[in-house]
Amino acid sequence: MIIGVTGGIGAGKSTVSKEFENLGAFVIDADEISRRQTEKGEECYSEIVKTFGEEILLETGEINRKFLAKIVFSDEKQLEILNKITHKFVKNHIKRLISQNSDKIIVLDVPLLFAPDFDVKCDATVAVLADMDKRFDRVKLRSNMTEEEFYSRVKNQPSDAVLKEKTTYQIVNNDLDEMKKQVREIFDKIKETD
Repeated sequence: MIIGVTGGIGAGKSTVSKEFENLGAFVIDADEISRRQTEKGEECYSEIVKTFGEEILLETGEINRKFLAKIVFSDEKQLEILNKITHKFVKNHIKRLISQNSDKIIVLDVPLLFAPDFDVKCDATVAVLADMDKRFDRVKLRSNMTEEEFYSRVKNQPSDAVLKEKTTYQIVNNDLDEMKKQVREIFDKIKETD
């Protein structure tokens, strides 16, 4: 049983996924996999540097994520190119983890769950939604992102309306206790159908 969890920046996908994990699910975090795949020495890293040039590197040789984000979130074509590179590596890694844990209820925490090149089939999907001001406050708190940077990312992600339309379940993550209650209800429903 595979549950795909998605949502916009700052909606709280990781918090919701953590809650599923507390209930016994095995969580696969696409962002975490992507971070590891883009570390120095990885094949994905090499492809990104070859494509975007060495000016995206810090003195340490690591990718300057903030600088790369500035490039791709201000140019749709560049974002498409970066996604094409990273998605294939992330997707392959996810598929390996799924096959190794096929006896468990798996939660896929994936920001771009409905991207055309992400073809991992989910048995149920969950959209994590939250008020925009709450989302911005969360992001600002964890990464010091400016409002302009935040909204440039938001505009490159599916809207809440699109997510509601495409997902089996929706969780509104404006209040922690309420969110936990919604996760438990969904998890129980999913376990019944498994």
